[in-house]
Amino acid sequence: KYAEKTGLPREFIEIAWLRFKDKYLSGSGARKTYSDWRAAFRDHVESNYLRLWFWSEKDSQWQLTTAGVQADKAAEVAP
Repeated sequence: KYAEKTGLPREFIEIAWLRFKDKYLSGSGARKTYSDWRAAFRDHVESNYLRLWFWSEKDSQWQLTTAGVQADKAAEVAP
């Protein structure tokens, strides 16, 4: 709903999911536990916690940050 409301591209949500999953399954957040993982992911997206995108006033659209481009490229090579 948040992505639809803000116009955030579905591809960006997919990138965020892959980074979120990596972080909490085997990365720096592997020991973290949430009682509601769906809510945790939603909060990550809504707050842009991973800093993967930004709104470009110049282009009037969402753009990936350097971290977002890196995450996207890493997802392309992942099996």
